[in-house]
Amino acid sequence: MADDEEDGCDICFESYRCPKLLPCRHTFCEPCLRDYGENTCPQDLYEFLVCPLCRTHCVLPSCGVGGFINNYFVPDSLTSDRSNLTYKHYPKCNFCKVTLLSDDVRDHRCKMSSELSSDESDDSDYDYNDTSLGFILHFPLLKMRTKYKVDLHSAYPVVTGDCDDALITCLHITPENKCYTVVNCMSTYQKHDSSGKCIGETTITPDTQIIDMVYRKDNSVLFQTKNEIYVVNEAGVKLFRILNNFEGVAMAMFSDERVVTVGTALSVEKRFKTKDASSLDLEKEQPELSTKGKIVILSRDGKTILADLSRDNCSPSVVAVNQINDTICMSDTERKLVSVFLQSGDVIGEFNLDGRVMDLFRFLPMFQQGESRGFSPAGICFDPDGNILVVDQASASVLMLDNSAGFIGILVTGAEGGFGHPFLIGCGSDRTIWVGDRGRIKVFNVAGYVNDM
Repeated sequence: MADDEEDGCDICFESYRCPKLLPCRHTFCEPCLRDYGENTCPQDLYEFLVCPLCRTHCVLPSCGVGGFINNYFVPDSLTSDRSNLTYKHYPKCNFCKVTLLSDDVRDHRCKMSSELSSDESDDSDYDYNDTSLGFILHFPLLKMRTKYKVDLHSAYPVVTGDCDDALITCLHITPENKCYTVVNCMSTYQKHDSSGKCIGETTITPDTQIIDMVYRKDNSVLFQTKNEIYVVNEAGVKLFRILNNFEGVAMAMFSDERVVTVGTALSVEKRFKTKDASSLDLEKEQPELSTKGKIVILSRDGKTILADLSRDNCSPSVVAVNQINDTICMSDTERKLVSVFLQSGDVIGEFNLDGRVMDLFRFLPMFQQGESRGFSPAGICFDPDGNILVVDQASASVLMLDNSAGFIGILVTGAEGGFGHPFLIGCGSDRTIWVGDRGRIKVFNVAGYVNDM
């Protein structure tokens, strides 16, 4: 722990009182954070809190400042001076027996518990914890680095014949934990359960290329072509929206069923060339095409463009929406990063495999530097706790980030062939993880974790 955290709160400059850990890893007293938020950004208090030190936009938990994680790694003046406390029976940790100041023991991170094994498989290098999975995934790790071991639940092909020539271009998990898939942007989408059983197949007519799709609460489906979005229901197929000068690559849905779609837009820049430097004679115009990333938010009925967050030097690959707070996450192949931003376009956080993070992975086989590996983010999704799962095509691995794109850990599996050649990923409400591996789908369950990788 840093020395400045040991000294005390950087707002009141006194010993911590109920220290709270922000997603940016800075710690402050809970009362100080509450007063600071009310005095400095009351208009934003119900969305995010700006860290007093690093100015990171930290998304607020639904219950407010008190919902941030308790930091038990720094001294708390309330626990060291019991005379200041009204007598009350506080709960104790089942493992280390430390008395907790919160009635919710899920906020406590216990060192001893990570030493207890709940997995006796042949993967003897790991010690796994059997604490509630919801707590494990939601906790924003400090200096700990975590590996999540995932076991293969099922694997099944979504094409007949040679799967290696097929690419799963759309993968969407419904609230009922069923998986919609599209292969090679064909006009047919399939529906499977987690065991691989096909429970439906729909072909769109007239023939069109389905780029991506989302599932709505009324059981209708929105699917996207290059510059059009359609809605499919029992009545048939109906045009939802046409987007001009737009080549879509992915779409996602907010909790209120507004839609965000991303892609590229082509713009023409005109250039003139002279025959020689001293002559004023001009050759004919030489148009040059340039691309820019297009990010558009549509109303629920598709009639209105609510926001255009387009930006230069950006190549969106996949987009996802956090259903907890409606923040947007996007993988960017041009800049090789994953970014999280608000619907206003303000960036909350960004992640790429810089040298500092890469040092954590060098001993893992998929990251060993026989040759220099870059970072190639592709599929992304949010888990039920608001954490982000990211497919890195360069290493054929899956990373886990928190809701502001801070690194949490990496997924590892003992399954034969690992994750294969992952491109897209989805997470069910039951925490099953679906990975699109060319013409196959692999379904995994999280079995445990180990810190200090």
